Amino acid sequence: MNSSGYFNLNNFGSQFVKGLNCIIFLYVISIGLLVPPSILPHTNFIGILLLLGIIILNLSSIGGDKISNKVEFLENISYSNILMPVICLLLMFLLVFAQSFGKDFSFLSSFAGLILHVLLLVFIINTKNYLLAYLRSYIYLVLIMACAGLIALSLVKFGVVSVDENFVNIAELSNGSFTRDLGWAESYIFPYNLGLILVGSGELDLLGWKFYRISGWAHEPSTATLFIAPAMILLFKTKIISTSLIRISALTLITFFWFFCMSIGSLFSFILIYLFYIFVTLFIKIFPLKLSLFILCSIGVIILTGIYFVEEIQTSTIFSSKLNLESETFQGALRRLTWFIPSMASSPQESSVLLAIYAIIFLFLFNIFYSFSTGNDLNPFALVVFYIVIHSMKGSQGSVYFLTSTFFWFYILYFSTSFIRSKV
Repeated sequence: MNSSGYFNLNNFGSQFVKGLNCIIFLYVISIGLLVPPSILPHTNFIGILLLLGIIILNLSSIGGDKISNKVEFLENISYSNILMPVICLLLMFLLVFAQSFGKDFSFLSSFAGLILHVLLLVFIINTKNYLLAYLRSYIYLVLIMACAGLIALSLVKFGVVSVDENFVNIAELSNGSFTRDLGWAESYIFPYNLGLILVGSGELDLLGWKFYRISGWAHEPSTATLFIAPAMILLFKTKIISTSLIRISALTLITFFWFFCMSIGSLFSFILIYLFYIFVTLFIKIFPLKLSLFILCSIGVIILTGIYFVEEIQTSTIFSSKLNLESETFQGALRRLTWFIPSMASSPQESSVLLAIYAIIFLFLFNIFYSFSTGNDLNPFALVVFYIVIHSMKGSQGSVYFLTSTFFWFYILYFSTSFIRSKV
């Protein structure tokens, strides 16, 4: 009786610590991307306190999850060599140092961001037995975010919630953390606190069907797609969610949510990485039958759909406003792509910032392509980081490489690469 009672109490404590770890993990990786964490004041400092507390709790607690999952690439995770993550943190320090010579630099906020990144690395190494739980909790959060966004869109589309009411200003809601709608009175609606919908300039139509762009809980659709893209790749490429029905259902819902976000930068990023994926797979496996049939069927469906709906597609605002070479959106994206040209830097300080970003991107790309070259199949974490790098080329390099979520995916990519395992 006592033994059983002790076991139940110990098991409850272990599950409580596991849940607490997952909550803090989700909070930290969503800083800078999602609106809810930014509603709290001093978000970075709260993250630091939470990480310090949970690290101490994990060091003092007994037990934890045993690494007994059957996800192959997770079984090979090794934390034996942290040289590359440390180099990455040093490059981030140089990036912040270079930015410190610019105007409107906040020392406390930037220093807190650096400490947050350092503690994130310590946290994921200190709690490596919970890695599978972290990834699952992240996917479930994205699924909840997608469901809430789709329900919110349905409420607006079917007239349950009026677009003339329930306005919310993200700049005010986030205490100035996000400034996309600064000074706008009618930019987003938030029906029943489910999901943010961009109504100011977000209405599009496809095949005559009009809809507003949604962003879930993110401050803009492009940011929403950046947050949910890793979940889509992991659901498609791995069995982190072991039940096929749940995995396929989750991927379907999240893909619908991603579509209604309608971030063209995200669409192009997915096209590029999966063209690359198909090319590499063909090269490695010499045109396998299943992939060949999939490609032929996909091309056939696209051609037939294009022929049948050619006129409707041409008049849809998704294509006329987003994919039009003369449109402001497309021209703006092209201008941002020239960020890497040295002559674009207006000062030595800006040149130093660009050099630091170059170095971080090179470090990411080196690990991505090394992982691709050493594995029989493409590492899904490498695809995630590759997606982030390509997505950031639209013009968000100055913000993407400060996000803890970006560095988390890079760390997991590095720790799962085969050359680390060979040194163990």
